[in-house]
Amino acid sequence: MNNKIIRTICYFSKNPDLSIINKIENISKKLLQHGFEIQTKRICIKKTSIKKIEYFYNDPSLLLSVGTLNRESTINQLEDFYKAKNVLFNLHLLDNLTIDDVNILFEIIKNSPKKSFHFAFTFNNVKSSPYLPSADYERDGFSIGLQPTDLSDSCHSIDEWLSVINKTWNELNNLFLKISLVLILQLHLCLVEKVV
Repeated sequence: MNNKIIRTICYFSKNPDLSIINKIENISKKLLQHGFEIQTKRICIKKTSIKKIEYFYNDPSLLLSVGTLNRESTINQLEDFYKAKNVLFNLHLLDNLTIDDVNILFEIIKNSPKKSFHFAFTFNNVKSSPYLPSADYERDGFSIGLQPTDLSDSCHSIDEWLSVINKTWNELNNLFLKISLVLILQLHLCLVEKVV
């Protein structure tokens, strides 16, 4: 049994871009070649709407997110949200949860109960988390969500399990370290060209 399971690969972009699909496929291919199983592929776009992201990425195998919406944008897009097949979002609450926020959740449950799994309230949300619906854009790039519980298979202690998790994260880091170095080099060359 393969216990190196990637719960999700999530690619983040400020704007919709069809090249993201190829980028996710390249990441997936690399992971599969190294014995990882991939459960979901996701895209989180900052500057788009629920309707636009679903139209742009018309692929039922992808989970899509518009990231964090404010209260007004949430209310304005609820009808599109009900119609969307695979678009998720979150409502980040900077202050206290209000009755208006609770009413948004009740409206979702009333109009499309299954959509309650495509929506989340977030508090002090971590940027670039690969997990939808709480994913939120910080910068272009990808993040990987490992399924660590499966790594506990055949472990006899917490220390052993944590060691396996650490080894797996190091393996992932080494797989993508070259990509990071290439991106840093490309950025450096762009900056040098602008200066010269």
